[in-house]
Formats: sequence, structure tokens, C-alpha cells
Amino acid sequence: MDMTRQPGPRATRGLAPGPALRSTAGTAIVPQSSKVSASAAAVAQMLDLAATMYSRELTPEESRFWKELLEPYPPAAIETAFKQHLGASEFFPKPSEIRLRVEGFMDALRKRQEQERSRLEQAEWERRRARGETFGWADFLRESSGMTTMKDIAPVDIETRRAELKKQARQLMQQESEG
Repeated sequence: MDMTRQPGPRATRGLAPGPALRSTAGTAIVPQSSKVSASAAAVAQMLDLAATMYSRELTPEESRFWKELLEPYPPAAIETAFKQHLGASEFFPKPSEIRLRVEGFMDALRKRQEQERSRLEQAEWERRRARGETFGWADFLRESSGMTTMKDIAPVDIETRRAELKKQARQLMQQESEG
């Protein structure tokens, strides 16, 4: 693969500015720019690998389309999607196939992150409970969100309620005197 790298610390972060990247067939993979994102570099590297493996030449327009389609995704997701496809298919990948694999990777990553966040939150709650700590304001709001509000309670006639309470008080006093 004929890629130009600038010596120094920038070379470890990805491809340095310079001439456009070229595939083994000599076609431009990434147009020349002042900055090449890590995702664009991953797309270029994986397209070059796929083009080499499947003996296919890509036009600059195809390369640009691939880059625009996959640039929002992290390089690890792009590389994983291409490697899965290259290991499972005997045909050059279509952009939709790789995008679906990338989105599947991202969904799995989000699910793992949510599970980890939930696990850590539960562990913290258990630690606090074991130490006998009281709930904080955010915990109180979360726990009490299902409780009814005063608006949900039906209004009661005050005079009727007073009469009921007086009756209950008389009954209690009567029970005490009998007992």
C-alpha cells in the first residue's frame, strides 16, 4: 500500500496531510486535504485491502462515497465491519452491507455501555444501602416519581371528615373505658 506518512508524532495518529492516498491499482482513495480523519483513514485502508483481496479498482467517486457514508462512525467499527465481511463473503462489499454491519457493531456497543452503566449504578446503590446512607435528592425524585400527587387525591368534604374522626375518637374512648 503506497501511503505517505509524515514523520514525527502525527504519524502515530493516522495519515498525515500530503498527496491523496492511492490504492495498489493507483487510483485515489482519499482526496488531498489538510486533515484526514481517523475514520477516513480507516475507510481508505479497508477499501484498499478489499480492493486488493477482490482484485477490484475503485474510482475516486466510489472512494469519496464510501468515505462520506462511513466517516461518522468510529474507526474500530469500520475495521470490524470490513473484516467481518471479508471473512464471510466472496464478493466485494456493497456500501449498504458495510453500513449495516457498522450499525450492528454500534448497537451492540451501545447495549454493552447501557448494561455497564446500569450495573455500576446498581452496585453504587447497593454500597450506599449497605453503609446505611440515606437517599440523595435525585434518588428521592427517581423513587417517588410513581407516587400520587395531591391533585390525584379526591377532594373530601371537611365537615364530613370531622364527623368521621369524632365518631372514631368516641369509639376508641369507649373501647378504652370497657377494657
